[in-house]
Amino acid sequence: MCASFSKEELIKIILDLDRENQELREKIKAEQQKRNEKFAKPNAPKKRRMRPGQKPGHVGMTRPVPDHIDEILEQTLCECPACHHSLNESVEVIEQVQEDIIPAHVRVRKYRRQRYYCQGCQKIVTAPYHPQQVPGGYLGANVLIQAAILKYHHCLPYEKIADMFTFLQDPAVAWNNNLTERMIRPHVIYRNRSSKLMADNTIRAGKMSCEING
Repeated sequence: MCASFSKEELIKIILDLDRENQELREKIKAEQQKRNEKFAKPNAPKKRRMRPGQKPGHVGMTRPVPDHIDEILEQTLCECPACHHSLNESVEVIEQVQEDIIPAHVRVRKYRRQRYYCQGCQKIVTAPYHPQQVPGGYLGANVLIQAAILKYHHCLPYEKIADMFTFLQDPAVAWNNNLTERMIRPHVIYRNRSSKLMADNTIRAGKMSCEING
């Protein structure tokens, strides 16, 4: 059976529920305000906006002027470009120092090692290799050094290295095959030597050596 309430009792129950509801709302609002204060960032004072660039009269920050000039290029006028009247001596010179990189070019060298017949030994003797000569190679030492830097420092593939060198000489020359062959040789030698060292159970340091136990 449903309990029967008088009118006065129902009004009292509604007022009590309304009061409890209002208290719960105030508690929720207080909790939300605490959370906002906990995670809110403090209002930092606005910084004054500075004008870009250095102040007038500051020390120069430009690139230093080179200590030498390799070439001087003169631009002169014989007549006025406006009225075509003949001009006398220059009254002022505007100078500008500019640095530039001259593109590299391929330099082909032919090394000739002379051979002689020795009367004392009675045999053919050959002159030694030139200090800049790479024995048995078609590419010079500078090319191999630059290729090694591009390959192992800049991590470029052989195709990219070959494309870069193609700009310096005739594209008909097969740079890619020569570079691949020449660059693989040091890698194979290193791999073979490292495999032997890993298989050996002895550590060598100069003239001293000791066996690895375990």
